[in-house]
Amino acid sequence: MATFTTTASSNYYALCLHLKDTWRPLGLHKCRVKRRLRCSQSIKAEIQPGADGQLPPWLLGFQCNERYLKWGDSAQTQLLKIYAARELRKDVPWVDEQLAFLSDTLPDLVNKLSRMKAGLLLELVEDTQAVANKMVQLKALLPSIDTSLLVAGCPSLLVTHDIHTLEENFRKLRGTVEGRANVERLVEREPMLLLVSADALVAEAERLLPSGQDPVAYLVANPGTLLDMQQAGLPSAIDGNLWTKTPAEE
Repeated sequence: MATFTTTASSNYYALCLHLKDTWRPLGLHKCRVKRRLRCSQSIKAEIQPGADGQLPPWLLGFQCNERYLKWGDSAQTQLLKIYAARELRKDVPWVDEQLAFLSDTLPDLVNKLSRMKAGLLLELVEDTQAVANKMVQLKALLPSIDTSLLVAGCPSLLVTHDIHTLEENFRKLRGTVEGRANVERLVEREPMLLLVSADALVAEAERLLPSGQDPVAYLVANPGTLLDMQQAGLPSAIDGNLWTKTPAEE
């Protein structure tokens, strides 16, 4: 019982000191903090290493409250690398090597690594040579376009469609808008046009527009409004990770 009384009294005394400090002027608070800091520094200075030359364990580190920690891009990037290494049964340095190789081909996309979907990173590092070859083929198909920037805005060009499908869709789109618009500038505005057949886009425009309206003119003016995920060959976000293959695709 005596122990309880002593503890309660000390707690009460500490509370009184705290309340007293809270009403002190700001200048007095600063002076008190400085005195405590000098005192703690002098105490630490008097502590000498032990016989084995080691400092006490309480001087080897510090306590860090979780509110001072911030989840930044570097932590997100490292987590993505760890995920890719685990899924491919590799180590993180191997993933770094693949990303270093891709940085020459896809600088704009690799620079967005911290915001990249985990499945997309997995697709890219799994076969970097195939990705590089496809980028060369895209550049040959679209010589006046910055393909690195194009792919950074629409990574599906690399992972959901083969190059032959992209070439066929581009050929049909060029034939559809010939004389109406520059097809490469149109693709630059909306990269997902390469994922869909131009015939499907025109059919969708005819379905949506009032009778007598020109569907091709609407396609040139508003290409993004005619696209949906199913036409572009993308799975629904409701089904989970957009970059995870379904059993049927595997």
